[in-house]
Amino acid sequence: MNERMKELLDRVDAVVIINHGTWIDKLFFYFTQLRSGVYENSAVIVTADSKLVVTSKLEFETAEKELKDAEIIKYESYKEFLSVLATQLQKQNAQKIGLNFQGLSHHVYLQLTNLLNAKPKSYNFIDVSEDLSTARMIKTREEIEKIRKACQITTQVANEIPSYEHDDEKTVAAFIEFNLRRKGASSIAFPTISAIGENAADPHYVTGERKPKAGEFLLNDFGGSYARYNADVTRTFIFEKADAKAQEMYETVLQAQLEAMDEIYAGAVAKDIDAIARKIIDKKYPGRFIHNLGHGLGLDVHDGGLLGRESELILEEGMVFTVEPGVYLRNYGGVRIEDDIVITKNGYELLTPAKKDELITIPLK
Repeated sequence: MNERMKELLDRVDAVVIINHGTWIDKLFFYFTQLRSGVYENSAVIVTADSKLVVTSKLEFETAEKELKDAEIIKYESYKEFLSVLATQLQKQNAQKIGLNFQGLSHHVYLQLTNLLNAKPKSYNFIDVSEDLSTARMIKTREEIEKIRKACQITTQVANEIPSYEHDDEKTVAAFIEFNLRRKGASSIAFPTISAIGENAADPHYVTGERKPKAGEFLLNDFGGSYARYNADVTRTFIFEKADAKAQEMYETVLQAQLEAMDEIYAGAVAKDIDAIARKIIDKKYPGRFIHNLGHGLGLDVHDGGLLGRESELILEEGMVFTVEPGVYLRNYGGVRIEDDIVITKNGYELLTPAKKDELITIPLK
């Protein structure tokens, strides 16, 4: 837990994070760091000096095995969940309660408040969503180590892609996902994007069955997850041989990424970093860089904070971001180069040093 989170916990009696039904709040795992289990209908009560988990008998033994710094309360039936949580809040003497409104349904909020209002105390519920999001952007040393491990695995796979089978998009994606798991990822961070030819012009393309042709791009956006923390990398290749148009696209995107990264350090303003990359791309491909330069990365693939044209965020040591400029030309294809970095005092640490210095060609069978 970082200093900002500790400051928040000094301002409230408790922060309560609730998983209800199949909706899982990643903050539950931020505070518990549990690696195994799903934890539907579970909650964590966090105070400045204690931690208590309420969970079902399904997850109780897993939590008991993994958690050494928390009290664990078990309930028998899902119908009991919120009433057991309310009882524990009363026992904790927590009256000023911080909730993550962004991760809580109105229905659950009403149920909890009705249960607590029936108790002979007054309770004050405070929306601490923004405080939690802001604090979570600064990663602890332990979090960075988990992200670093996910990035190491993902980097290894990125370098192997030219050696995989490339019969069609879904085959490439299958090899990527298989090898992420084989090299130690606990899961994939998100569904792999493998896009060939004109499909690479869609930044969020859903991998299909397109087969490759000579001179076409192969764009792969993927990542492994390790202990619930994620990597997110994109590498673009070309089949057989790159013509001048493809080569220029790739070199422009690479230049934009490298020059923007050269200006990253603690104290830089996010929109200024985005502007460096955007200016380079817009000179040759005006309006074809159609997304932000990067986003925060951690327990969520989009973990709070943007390197974007409107982002006033001041970068701080310990923040983790993707840096991913791209050019997208309809009916032709797209190039994106994406890496993960952690902000340091005087610059950044590159977490994903996969090959990218040139547009790598992949021979067709």
